[in-house]
Amino acid sequence: MTDSLLSPNQVSNVVGRIVIISNIISQPELNDQLGNVEDYVVSSDRYSIRLLDNRNKVVQLRGKNIALKHSVADHPVTDATVISSDNLLHGVPVPKHSIVNATATDQPIASMSGEIHLTESCTIQGTTSSLSSKGVYSPPTLITSPLIAGASEGAAGLVILQDLNINTSSRDAVIMLRGHAVFRRCIFSSVDSAISVNRDCHVFLENCVIENCRGSGLIVQGTATLLNCVVRNNGAFGIEVRQGGSAVISHCEFLNHGRAHVIGYAGGRRMEVRDCSLLRTADSGVLVADGCQAIVQRCQIQHAKEAGIAVESKSLIEIDS
Repeated sequence: MTDSLLSPNQVSNVVGRIVIISNIISQPELNDQLGNVEDYVVSSDRYSIRLLDNRNKVVQLRGKNIALKHSVADHPVTDATVISSDNLLHGVPVPKHSIVNATATDQPIASMSGEIHLTESCTIQGTTSSLSSKGVYSPPTLITSPLIAGASEGAAGLVILQDLNINTSSRDAVIMLRGHAVFRRCIFSSVDSAISVNRDCHVFLENCVIENCRGSGLIVQGTATLLNCVVRNNGAFGIEVRQGGSAVISHCEFLNHGRAHVIGYAGGRRMEVRDCSLLRTADSGVLVADGCQAIVQRCQIQHAKEAGIAVESKSLIEIDS
């Protein structure tokens, strides 16, 4: 991974992205932290960048010489070892600094141990798919075993999943215990919840589908960013933000949930929902409770059985149409 200094054009290109920041002299403890760039302001050639770092803290950075390590590149692992998808079958953790080539298999990938453990800085690459007529990706590479990131002590790097259909019948499809993850063009579904993000973890989802779970689609106790995703047909909530979690949700579509599309409650810290479509739910479109803070901007909310936006229990919300 290489560093690059931010210019105004570069800053605008990384809004909503996961980056590793460096060259911060005034706050050296933030160097090499991985976070989500939420906003930028350019004034007198000085940059103001607001991000959620990997300690789930909102950080405001100002300066001319902030550098980025582009951790969201398609293959950010340098000198990576490319291995076949057969390595996923035997319960051995995917090796550090490896790219699993799952493009050649036409059979479902299932681990004999029942779980696939991911170590730091690894990528699983499925067969690249194109946009369907409904505007979503339909990757043909199928994984039927739960993926667990950070189960081993010290395994807390960056996991990348691309062009995969992860459909499990035993537990959550992806469980983030430690580290960070980038998911692109993936479909997630499960007998329980699709993705569970523990404290001190950060996930970035782009062009993904979360669907057909008995529980909630995504449970966030760390931090999460969703961009251009579809969340639909889940039995409980679309996205739960709770127990210190934070989420930034942009340009996403929510359809048909048994409870609220998006909820911040039970100690959830903050959520931002921008430029989203939230249609048809048996509860509220956006529900904020238990002291959670929320921003809802430029969203279309229709056919909610309860309120379009509901605020309870000392919570604070900012709404901009």
